[in-house]
Amino acid sequence: MITISRQAGAGGEEIAGLLASALGWKTLDNELVETLLSEKGFPQLEAQSYTERQPVLWRRLSADKDRYLQFLKMVSYEFARGGQSIIFGRGGQLLFADVPGVLRVRVVAPLEDRVQRLRETAGLEERAARQRIAASDNHREGFYRFLFHADWNSPALYDLVLNTRLVSRAGAADLIMRALASKDVAEQAPGIARRLESLYQMNPRRADSYRR
Repeated sequence: MITISRQAGAGGEEIAGLLASALGWKTLDNELVETLLSEKGFPQLEAQSYTERQPVLWRRLSADKDRYLQFLKMVSYEFARGGQSIIFGRGGQLLFADVPGVLRVRVVAPLEDRVQRLRETAGLEERAARQRIAASDNHREGFYRFLFHADWNSPALYDLVLNTRLVSRAGAADLIMRALASKDVAEQAPGIARRLESLYQMNPRRADSYRR
């Protein structure tokens, strides 16, 4: 298993796509998470409000945070039980922190590189690109503080931090696959399924108890 956290404009989406194609693995991204949450009975509009953004003040003061986190754990662990998974965003590096053999990756790049990439890929003017990056960083930092009480930028949350300033997306994907195939990671892989099943069974709530 791999979890990927990324800065906007650093190329994380492309790297995740390359890995999925090369490995033949399935990917749990924001769009699929929202679909799975909806299927489990979690209101779609509520799910969208938690898309790696810091919720408005009233949500901080309500029980909805714990409810959302339990749902997120449920769909994430259920998805990962099938094995050979890429967990893209949504706190995967924390949800699977104590699962042996899971490689937790972070993709970063210098600000100027990120701005340039957004200008090229999204057709934005420089000012708009900088604003989008600042908003994205603030939203993700808030999401992790609010939901996990964690610092999204802390390197301690990751096993591998890749700076794409010089490394291409293909090169980054290759480095990740090399790390995944390393003896240290591979030796722990047999314990993944057992630990995932334990986490899924330990998650205290199920979808039926949330339906309104």
